[in-house]
Amino acid sequence: MASSPAVASAVLASMLFLLLIVVVGAMVLASGGGRSSLRGAIVSRVTQDCPVSKARVSLELLLPVDADRPVDVLSCSAFAKPYHVRCKKNCLAGHRRGR
Repeated sequence: MASSPAVASAVLASMLFLLLIVVVGAMVLASGGGRSSLRGAIVSRVTQDCPVSKARVSLELLLPVDADRPVDVLSCSAFAKPYHVRCKKNCLAGHRRGR
């Protein structure tokens, strides 16, 4: 029975550790940390005239769910590699949700 106090303290330490995990998890969820990772974004595909080159281009725009305008250009047909957009992205200025 000499190992009984060691086993008891190991069980107690394990239970305290699990309690700590549950409490921290509950605090993260209560603070909104769980919801923020579920918000997401929409990829919007549009065709328009490029404000710089004046050419007709196809764009993929990144629109966060809670935003009223796109925040980034994911692809543009003006480039040889459309997903490697290397301009100042002036085309974002005229876009709003629902337009």
